Amino acid sequence: MSRSTSRIGVIAIALLSVVTASIAVVVAFSSGGGPVSATSPSATQTITVSGDGTAQGIPDTLVVNLGVHSHQASVAAALNAVATDRNHMVSTLKGKGVAAKNIQTTDLELNPSYDNHGTITGYDASESLSVRIPLSNVSKTLAAAATSAGNSATIDGMSLDISDKSAVLDRARQNAFSQAYEAAKTDAQLAHESLGHVVSIKESQANQRPPVPFGVNDLAASASAAKSIAISPGRQAVTVTLDVVWALQ
Repeated sequence: MSRSTSRIGVIAIALLSVVTASIAVVVAFSSGGGPVSATSPSATQTITVSGDGTAQGIPDTLVVNLGVHSHQASVAAALNAVATDRNHMVSTLKGKGVAAKNIQTTDLELNPSYDNHGTITGYDASESLSVRIPLSNVSKTLAAAATSAGNSATIDGMSLDISDKSAVLDRARQNAFSQAYEAAKTDAQLAHESLGHVVSIKESQANQRPPVPFGVNDLAASASAAKSIAISPGRQAVTVTLDVVWALQ
């Protein structure tokens, strides 16, 4: 074999070795333990921030717990007396413009009463109603309903409500989102990032409806004079909490 032919063979073997080594490197880097390709998508980084927004509206509805109570010698007599007084009360409420859907039975009780020796002396029956009354007509409606049931009428408590909260909720949402956005923007700047698109929003609501104190003695004194029952609506706060997730870019 000539010297030139040997040299060509050596060069060919060297080139084959380089190609083989290159293939081995590509295979190694393509395996599961190797680095991610530059074209592979990476997981999106996000930031989650909560914002609380509150808005106030003027209540237009009174939610009141009305009830009737009777003490009688027998079970039947107690239940019949409560049913009669309850029907009078409901009929009066409807006559004052309260819709049937706004009158709901919430409780019905029947219990024996005892003397000091443990002997049954009679039975106490009661029924409770949750009633929604427009504030524009609340004074005369309450007085008439209480009078219709005689001395068996009771009021356990009241609260004020806004019948349509959509506008108030929208304002609360805007306030909550603004708070969350400002906090998220600040956090992103601290991390040397910038906010991208919103990934998700989760909402929760809280209504602040403090009860209006009103006792049975107040009712007895007011039932004979409708004008003496007056409710001050004040303002009611509605709070919305938004959990907002932003993408970072």
